[in-house]
Amino acid sequence: MPHRIATAVLLTMTGCAPTIATIATPPPPTARDTVAPPARAVAMYLRGQIFLLDEQYSEATAAFEEVLRLDPNRPAVLRALAAAADGRGEPDQRDAYLRRARALEASGAP
Repeated sequence: MPHRIATAVLLTMTGCAPTIATIATPPPPTARDTVAPPARAVAMYLRGQIFLLDEQYSEATAAFEEVLRLDPNRPAVLRALAAAADGRGEPDQRDAYLRRARALEASGAP
């Protein structure tokens, strides 16, 4: 239950209606997204975290994969993908994401 409260609080803080339907479909990219991909990456990362907390692992994976497309050198995103893979019951995929995260961390990625 606490994750649902956190979801509602986060959505309320961002000015969205506190419903999962609000975040179910990511908005299509716009010209603004091509100018500021880091902002979109942050938004998609938060969206993925909300889905992860709500145990919607496939949706979380889609959001985190979009973040990687926009900003591929983030170990935290790979770790979040590992958590989603674990939630889906895919230990091999989880381990692959964790290996990639460790490799990026060893190379000094943020």
